[in-house]
Amino acid sequence: MDIFASSNHIAQAAIAGGIISAGLNSVIGDYVNRSIRQAREFDFKVVLVKTLVSCLTLGLLLSVIFYVSAVYAYPNASITPVQIIALFTLCFGVGYPILDMLIATIRNKIFA
Repeated sequence: MDIFASSNHIAQAAIAGGIISAGLNSVIGDYVNRSIRQAREFDFKVVLVKTLVSCLTLGLLLSVIFYVSAVYAYPNASITPVQIIALFTLCFGVGYPILDMLIATIRNKIFA
């Protein structure tokens, strides 16, 4: 009898979600710096190293935050904790960089 099976699945989903979220945030952020802000040339090796470091540091921190939020912040939610983690992953991994891209584009249009 494995009483911690559901908790293990939630923890695995939180770790995967945190790492994916941090990786997407890093890659999209570097692309925004290259395309919109014309900061520097897009070097694949540098982007890969930054993404891996971001996944190992920020990704693990985000996974703890995702786990705690999914399990303890929404105890009476109608969706499962894994679905909450998936929503957090999409929000922080894709939503935040797109918002950053939108704000950078607007700023370039206004002050150009």
